[in-house]
Amino acid sequence: MDSVTSVLFYAASALALVSAMAVVAQRNPIGSAFALIVTLCSLSVLYGLLGSPFIAVLQVVVYAGAIMVLFLFVIMLLGAERLDDANSTLPWQGSLTIFAGVVFAFMLTGVLTCAVFQLANGYTRLEPAQYLGGLLLDAIPFVL
Repeated sequence: MDSVTSVLFYAASALALVSAMAVVAQRNPIGSAFALIVTLCSLSVLYGLLGSPFIAVLQVVVYAGAIMVLFLFVIMLLGAERLDDANSTLPWQGSLTIFAGVVFAFMLTGVLTCAVFQLANGYTRLEPAQYLGGLLLDAIPFVL
């Protein structure tokens, strides 16, 4: 990768992560839908940089175009922007969210520590990305 491609890749990756966090953090469903559009478009840039222009165009046309228009139509039709925020949270919801985040962080830390140790010591003949993907799929407590 040359420097321009690297900078574009890291910028699109950072934008995808920030906008994906904004999708979850937004209280306004319309703002969340627009943040999801930004996420899908930045993923399209990543697909294009990875050498898959067809998937990049499909990502924009199908997901960011058609499906997000449908989401926005449903949000506007249901009047979700006028919901009362006072009754929208449960008393134990914050504690459960923090607990789930801590459990996920411990799982991810364990998987990444195992992967770094085994890759550094040469215990696997797989490519690092392929090996890490296998570890992450094995760490999921349920299998479809």
